[in-house]
Amino acid sequence: MPSMMCQSHWDKLREKIEAAGLNSLVAENGEEAAAKMARSFEEQETTFDNFEPLQYAMFMLVNNCYDVVNGTGASPLYFLTEGPDDPVDDKEFPKAKGKNLVWPRGCPLCYINLAHELSCSGCLRPQVGGFDEWLDFAVRDTVKKWKELGGGA
Repeated sequence: MPSMMCQSHWDKLREKIEAAGLNSLVAENGEEAAAKMARSFEEQETTFDNFEPLQYAMFMLVNNCYDVVNGTGASPLYFLTEGPDDPVDDKEFPKAKGKNLVWPRGCPLCYINLAHELSCSGCLRPQVGGFDEWLDFAVRDTVKKWKELGGGA
């Protein structure tokens, strides 16, 4: 199974989860995280006992990126598959000319950040890393979910 986030975005997400005060809920290892996720799937809901904030936030990000890419007509499964990164067609994306860019696999934020950088013609997002703010939104919504489950103050 390919990675769902690059190390840089994963580390940033972990830092934000810690800053939000949810670090004590994060599984100590992959096995514990997988067990909590398995219980969540078996129970068909996220509960106080099976909530894993880092995984919850990551899946929210992946799902949102999937929706954005799917809405453009591109394949959102691309960034979840293994294999070599495909080159960016600089005829389709003139901003890529001479940069030898590739569409990254393994991190949906890197993928949509590059798509934004190459195709945006003047929105309010930063040109580079324009979707990184979604890390903050995912953590905000993760804290909200934790509170709905009865956690926190």
